[in-house]
Amino acid sequence: MYFNKILCFLILFTIYGISLQAQCPPNSPGFLSGTTVNMLVTDTTAAPVYTTVPSGLPNTEFILIQKDSLAADELGPVLLASTLDGRVVPADFGMSTCNELCLVPFSYDLVQLQTVVDSLINGDYVPGTSCCDAAGQFFVGLCDSLASYGIYSGADVTDLNDVIILMGIFAGTNNSSISLTGFIGTIQQINSFASLFGNCAGNNTEICFAVSNTAAAMDCYRVALPNSASFVDIMQDTVKIAPNASIILSGTYLPNSSMDTLNWFITNNNSSLMVDSQTGEVTAGATMDTAWVVAQAIRGCASDTVVVIVDPALSTSDLNFAAITLQTHPNPFSKQLEVSFFAKEGDYKVQVIAATGQVAYEETHYLSTGNQRLVISSNTIPKGYYFLKITGRTSQGTKAIIKH
Repeated sequence: MYFNKILCFLILFTIYGISLQAQCPPNSPGFLSGTTVNMLVTDTTAAPVYTTVPSGLPNTEFILIQKDSLAADELGPVLLASTLDGRVVPADFGMSTCNELCLVPFSYDLVQLQTVVDSLINGDYVPGTSCCDAAGQFFVGLCDSLASYGIYSGADVTDLNDVIILMGIFAGTNNSSISLTGFIGTIQQINSFASLFGNCAGNNTEICFAVSNTAAAMDCYRVALPNSASFVDIMQDTVKIAPNASIILSGTYLPNSSMDTLNWFITNNNSSLMVDSQTGEVTAGATMDTAWVVAQAIRGCASDTVVVIVDPALSTSDLNFAAITLQTHPNPFSKQLEVSFFAKEGDYKVQVIAATGQVAYEETHYLSTGNQRLVISSNTIPKGYYFLKITGRTSQGTKAIIKH
């Protein structure tokens, strides 16, 4: 609804001659790690490290969002605040165990926005009518809302938190709860008609900003207990079993040095399947059914899900994916990792997978039936926590490993 108000407000400015200012300079957003790590509620987040440095705009701050929330605009998680250095304490924002927060870099031009605010509040739409009064016809109480936050001129806009307040007022949330998507969308909508603002926008044709609203651009943190897992992986994504049959699901977590344990449960209450909360053994009912089975790290809140399907077309003698027991040495490893396991004849895909899901190493081997010994030697695998996954036609094994 507020976008329609913007359109009506801006069309009025087309009646008068307007001089335009140059467009924004070439720019690109900054990208962080795209990973989620555990931390204590009273800890301070690490200083963000760019994988891609932002460029083209003079000011960059970090927006903080609460990942496990929904803003009043219903367009995504709540935007909590901004921070200049990207270092925050979850407890300062009322976080508790299993809450998640993310930091994403946001670049803009503070001087430009100060000019826009100054022109809107103090400029004349036409002689005898201020820009603020004209805008007030479509955004009731606009200047009063700005004044309630202490914004009386462009000089009162000093950082990204003030910009968030400004866009929240334009979005109609009065900054009570706006999402990053809503924040970006408000700026983009204003930019769609910015050339019509004229002198009430300081003759700017566009509000300049650069941000990537994707998981790959963020550093995320999960509030967890000490020595807890930050990532959980179930060996299979989908499992089919026969009626009245059972299967033991296999899951592991990173870092494997944590004091965590996995708790197994079924999310859909109407399912006839049952799962042992400690062992991961799933028992099927007598009829066709589908269940979503979750393995959750109790201390760390991380989880993974597998779909279990009861298929009457299968018999209890039909082969399903069998678990491969993997032995690794040394673990942690630095240059080479030896992997031992038993395999039946066929092709086997060997993968080293980061907690982000990125495949750091992959090879396929044809193996004869018997005990196997493979050596993984790759200088391209960075230091960190990984899952070693070996997949055959009817079997699969997963093990947590560390490269140091």
